[in-house]
Amino acid sequence: MSVTLYLAIPCYNEETVLPETARRLREKFTALRAAGTIGPMSRICFIDDGSKDATWQLISDLHARDPAFSGIRLSRNRGHQNALLCGLMTLRDRADCVISMDADLQDDIDAIDAMLAAFQNGNDIVYGVRASRKQDSVFKRATAQGYYRLLRALGADVVYNHADYRLMSRRALDALAEYKDPVTCLPVLLISCSRSIKRSICSCAGSCRSWATRAQSCITSAASASRAKASTRCARCSRLRGRACRR
Repeated sequence: MSVTLYLAIPCYNEETVLPETARRLREKFTALRAAGTIGPMSRICFIDDGSKDATWQLISDLHARDPAFSGIRLSRNRGHQNALLCGLMTLRDRADCVISMDADLQDDIDAIDAMLAAFQNGNDIVYGVRASRKQDSVFKRATAQGYYRLLRALGADVVYNHADYRLMSRRALDALAEYKDPVTCLPVLLISCSRSIKRSICSCAGSCRSWATRAQSCITSAASASRAKASTRCARCSRLRGRACRR
């Protein structure tokens, strides 16, 4: 059965990479639609985080040429995590599931197939996790590993080598919307609100950049989650809101 999939992609000054990113993602969407994996209402959504270059103009042009592309524009730069959260909260009522990824395609888009398969098998959260960092520079590898070690030393339960490449179902997004904490770190927040979930591993075909996916069956609901909550600000009215502003 096909699902309605949205991609949520935060962008900040991405005019140099956006045309190539859009081309590759459109090809991927065409293949997924031809296979009957995703439905005709699936979309690729770029979230412009107050870019100072031509990023928004490129997003607008993409939408004008192809309705598979859509965009959200923030009034000013809010930071990557806030831009991503704004996109997730805006799209959650339109999609069966949302996959977030970076605009420079450091994430292996072929892992989308395995993510959707895990979702079809009943998983509400599917993480993209690096199986190897051999392609990274020594500095990048050292700083990334140091980051995860620091978070764990501070008591954060994080998924090692996972950033923002993940699938979330509508049910998981509805649970996330219950959080109103103004300090947003989604990788930590998603773990803290679902500590009792069951985890499993699924393999990724065509993982050209050594990515693996980790699936989570979300069995905790918004009602049983702790009262710490995540928030977003409306890009148009700048008011603090737990849901996307309807203005």
